[in-house]
Amino acid sequence: MTQLILTAVEETSRTPRDRASVRLLASAAKVRAFPADAMERGRLGLAELIQHLDPVADGDRARAVGGLYHAILSGLLLQWLTDPDRAPTGRELATGMRLVLGDLSMAGTSSTRGSSQST
Repeated sequence: MTQLILTAVEETSRTPRDRASVRLLASAAKVRAFPADAMERGRLGLAELIQHLDPVADGDRARAVGGLYHAILSGLLLQWLTDPDRAPTGRELATGMRLVLGDLSMAGTSSTRGSSQST
């Protein structure tokens, strides 16, 4: 079906550039598939490497943890490539993580206290 559509569009396209654009759009799914598969393997690999999670035995957990590590690493990479002079340092990241986890810990403690007082 895809080939039939491509043929029809190519026959009605007026310029070689139009035809090339159509071919590129048609192959976009194939082009995206390679890095998408590589990223999925990377997420699972990070979970296995850092947290020792087995992607087969603990797939959902490995995907969630690996996805978090991948997001952090890719975000840092983008910051370092884009603005290396102002990218966060390891010390700043550690401080930020402690602050966020402390805030989450305090929020969990206060909601637990609130629920036990209301019963």
